[in-house]
Parts: sequence; structure tokens; C-alpha cells
Amino acid sequence: MSIRTVAQDLRLSTATVSLALKGDARVSAETCARVLEHCRRVGYTPSFSARSLSVGRSFTLHVVHVTDDGGVGRFLSDFLGGAARAASARQYRVTLSVIRDDQWDDLRPHLRNGSADGFVLLNPREAEEYTVFRESGVPLLVVGRSSCVGAAQVDTDNLAVGRDLGAHLRAAGYARPALLGPGRRTFTRDRLLGLRGSYPDAPLLGTSGQPQEVMALTEAALRAGHDALIVTDDALLPALLKALKRAGRRAPDVGVVGMGNDVSGYLDPEVTSIDFGAARLGEVAASHLLDHLGNVDAPPLLTVPHRLVARESTRR
Repeated sequence: MSIRTVAQDLRLSTATVSLALKGDARVSAETCARVLEHCRRVGYTPSFSARSLSVGRSFTLHVVHVTDDGGVGRFLSDFLGGAARAASARQYRVTLSVIRDDQWDDLRPHLRNGSADGFVLLNPREAEEYTVFRESGVPLLVVGRSSCVGAAQVDTDNLAVGRDLGAHLRAAGYARPALLGPGRRTFTRDRLLGLRGSYPDAPLLGTSGQPQEVMALTEAALRAGHDALIVTDDALLPALLKALKRAGRRAPDVGVVGMGNDVSGYLDPEVTSIDFGAARLGEVAASHLLDHLGNVDAPPLLTVPHRLVARESTRR
């Protein structure tokens, strides 16, 4: 089946069907929905290679995940799932690069060869200029707060995350929380600032996420008298809980809070965590970037809500 056949079935021009499959703003939402539904019903899938050759675009979004320790977790897989669903609905696909802060040059081939029409950047760093993107001139969407001028943004309200955690811990009777996370990431800085609304002296214990480092920081925090420990990623929780056990302590005697809400509900004890809605973030990020590519009038920043999931680890 060809796009011409689809157009004949719907009594539309091939140009209209082509634009509808791309989610182009020049085609009404009603017509786009009609075209997509018909294509699903008859099993028509446009050829990426043919479309790319005909219009000089790749119909690909490239996600760049920046990590301190080289690892990835459930947040990324959920985010990619959401992004892929949103992209697929508009006949795009999603690819991925996982890099460290010293590997920006590894992106240059992708930026030069037209392998993607737009890029999504996860885990922005404080005061990072992202010169590789600026020099290439490619469309960029940042998930998080960034100083990258001209980039669209999708974010969680990380200040509110910190405020919500502070209010929760204060209500539970904790007096001296500490935050463990990557100090250079903007989401860490914003969550700390929000937390300090309730606890002005709350410290940040910077970590790359290596288990031995997390355990050492946990032990140091206990010696310093901190009675609640918050990590910026659920992936840090097993090392933290092991350090507590080794010190003869246990939650909720020491409050423990994770972020991401993936493994936190399956630990002993079950751990209070922040659910960021990673799949929804992915959907919004892909859709927002595609709107910018299609010159749709869209706000520069979209915020996706979070929720605090209270569990045994903070129930005194």
C-alpha cells in the first residue's frame, strides 16, 4: 500500500496525507486524526528512508542522557517509552546516546550528519553552555533547567519537589535532613533550595552515585547527627540502606527518602519517594520538540507535575 492509495481512500491529496502524518500544523487536528486512524486500520506505515530522501529530514529525535557514573535506570527506560509513543504517533522514531560529561565530542557526528532532526537533553549541568549544540544550530529541548539559550524546556518543578519533601519530613518530626546527589546537576540544586525552605541548614552531600561513596557519605551523615537522608535517585537507596544496617540503624528511626519511585516500593522497609511521571515527561518532551520543529506556537517551558508517595521509611 502506498500513500497515494491512502489519499484516494480518504479523498484527500497526497500532500495533505503526508503533512497529516507529520503532524503539520497546516492540517486540522480532525483531518490528522482521520488520516492516522485510517492508516492504523489498513496497516499503512510510511517508509522512513523514502520520506527522508524526499524531504531531506531524518524523522528521528535523538535523546542524549548525560550521566556521572555511566549507568542508566528505570527513569530513562520509562522516559524513552513515553517519548517513543509520542514520536511514533507523529511518524517519528527515537534514538539514544548515553555519555559522560567529558564525552561531548562523541555527539559531533550525530550533529553533523543529519541523523536527527532534533535533540532531547537529559540531566543538564549548572552553567553548562552545551557548545556542541549551539555550534551545530540543531533544534534542542532540555529536560530540566538550563542556561542553554534558545532551547525549549520540559521540567519537573524541582523547587516544589524540595518544598514538598521538607514539609513531609517536618510533619514527621525530623530535624536535620541531608540531601545526597550529583552536585553539578541543576535538578539537585533546585531540590536543595526547595528543601531549605523548611530546613535552612540542610546540606548537599555530593556524589557520583558509586555505592561505596554513597555508603561512606551515609555513615558520615549519621556521625554528624543527621536524622533523615534524601537521595536524588532511587538507585542510590540499596547502598544507603546497607550503610544504615551496618551502623545499627534503620528507617524510620532515620528517615529515608528516594526519588524516581521505581525500586523504592520493593525495599525493606518500603521507602518514601517522589514519582516524577517519567513516561509522561518523555511524551511531553517529544511532543514539545516536534511542535517546535513544525513551527507550532508553543510556550518555551512546559512543567509536568510530580507526586510524593509516602511509605514506611518516614512513618515514625
